Amino acid sequence: MVDKNTKLTEVLVEYPDLLKIFKPYTFDYLTNDELTVGDVAENNTLDVEGFVKETNELIDVELRRDLGEKNGSELLDIINETYFEDIIDEMPVLRLYVERFISNKDVAGSEIIETFESLVEQVTGYIDYAKETLHPLVKAVIDGQDKNTITGNLTKRDELKRSILELLRKLREKTNHFVPSDGEAETQFLYGRMNAIEDTILDMLLLEDETYKD
Repeated sequence: MVDKNTKLTEVLVEYPDLLKIFKPYTFDYLTNDELTVGDVAENNTLDVEGFVKETNELIDVELRRDLGEKNGSELLDIINETYFEDIIDEMPVLRLYVERFISNKDVAGSEIIETFESLVEQVTGYIDYAKETLHPLVKAVIDGQDKNTITGNLTKRDELKRSILELLRKLREKTNHFVPSDGEAETQFLYGRMNAIEDTILDMLLLEDETYKD
């Protein structure tokens, strides 16, 4: 169980499905390893004890994913074979839905389209960079090569990650946290898909953070 001093990264690595309660409040756990459950509550003027209680109640019903038994190379394989593939398959389809269901005739619609297109570009660039450059280097380090060979590449990875997080924040802002104002079924469907792909992207980034810690 967690308390107000439990670090958010520790919670989400063990219980990634808890993203659904944390992500409306912050993405900062991906850039701040010291962020705690209590910090999230206080930063959003929530009742700390109530927020901790809600978190523990959700932990009770989540399936625990044991990453402790997997080495870095195995984690990278999971990322490549599951997260990357899901994202690569889903984002082109989502782009079509955005073009179909979001009007580009008003400022709000144009901003959603522009933000989503930027997100597709950044996430695709991230995946290409990770698959072609970073992951092979990390696996080489795991096999015994000098860790210093990947330092600069991790810096670039961090820059790409921050760009993605900023676009996710902006997309949430432009879509009212994926709550459509018009109530149309098509928009609700699209926003639900956006919300799901956000989960996948955030979980992917969190797993990669865990891989590079060592």
